Amino acid sequence: MNAGDKMISVAMSTYNGEKYVIEQLRSIYEQNIRPDEVVIVDDCSKDHTVSLIRNWIKDKTEICWRIYQNKINQGYIKNFFRSIGLTNGDIIILCDQDDLWKKDKVQEIQNVFQNPDVLSYHSEIDIIDQYGTVIRRHAIGYTGYNVPYSTYNFLHRLNYCGMSSAFRATLKEELKRIDPEKIPTHDWTIHALASIKDGLYVSNRVTTYRRYHIDNAALIMEKPKREKMAQRLKVIENYYQYYRLYLTLYNMFGNGNPEILHTVQQYLKVTLERLEYLKQKDFIGFIKKAGSTHYYSSTKAYLCDFLYMIGIY
Repeated sequence: MNAGDKMISVAMSTYNGEKYVIEQLRSIYEQNIRPDEVVIVDDCSKDHTVSLIRNWIKDKTEICWRIYQNKINQGYIKNFFRSIGLTNGDIIILCDQDDLWKKDKVQEIQNVFQNPDVLSYHSEIDIIDQYGTVIRRHAIGYTGYNVPYSTYNFLHRLNYCGMSSAFRATLKEELKRIDPEKIPTHDWTIHALASIKDGLYVSNRVTTYRRYHIDNAALIMEKPKREKMAQRLKVIENYYQYYRLYLTLYNMFGNGNPEILHTVQQYLKVTLERLEYLKQKDFIGFIKKAGSTHYYSSTKAYLCDFLYMIGIY
């Protein structure tokens, strides 16, 4: 057990990660307060990921390392579900294979979860290149330290990357009732559950360096604007599906608060109307939504809708 009174586990998923995985493991091992266990589930890597990990950890006995290998490729969502399910800790930190942790990440998470109201925690990130050089600071844009996020705040942005996430093991009971094949991502779902229970906290303190490289499909920061605009309808349709899923989860696990239900329904309504004016190039419909932009991801998103409709992109 580490210096805190809570056991801390790391749930890690690997797949063909031989290029960066040892750097990630080293950043975990060199924490000023180490986690108690690291559970690694490999999803049928075709490279040397597993053998590299086994060789590197064999003399690092200060941490309990456990490695599992899937017999059939599961995909990253199911793989993380399995890794999470195999943890024993009170606090679970999600971990990708190619990022780096700041030296005080575990200590920061340990401190945050001293507050019994915190069910999940999402912290700020810096983005690094393949060589470890910071190329973008504070990429998420959080402005407060360790502050609660309401349903409105949660739905206002939908990307909650797992590599800067931690949560209480008590949420595993809710996760057991969720089909991983019916959710968009594991990390969003975990934070959605915490949000529903008024337990999601976010922070502007950087705990993790997210690596940007050609194999990281989750990062699209350099995608050309034309390509982004061509996918605009698809992205907004995805928003609508996220909001529907949140409503489903709230009906399963929430307390029926009419104000929260109204907020979710407003996001659904505005997003559906947004899809309609974009598909039909309906400028009157577009103008009518000018007063509802607080249900968009940003005012910029509303302006970009206009550019899409006039065909600039």
